[in-house]
Amino acid sequence: MVTKAEARRLVEARISTWPLLALGDEVLIIDASTRETDFGWVFFYQSRLHLETGALRHALTGNAPLIVDRDTERS
Repeated sequence: MVTKAEARRLVEARISTWPLLALGDEVLIIDASTRETDFGWVFFYQSRLHLETGALRHALTGNAPLIVDRDTERS
């Protein structure tokens, strides 16, 4: 069974491979929006630049949350 901390690390590993780093930005998990459910966790994320500035031009669009199943570790 996966803990919340382990689930978060799985999501961090996944989003760290996304190409925003080449543009001087990165994707961050929004911890205050993370939801725990009976099946696992739902993690929301956004670009660092958007979170810091609020500028829509830096916002990720069409991004669905990432879900981690507590029993299978699948995301």
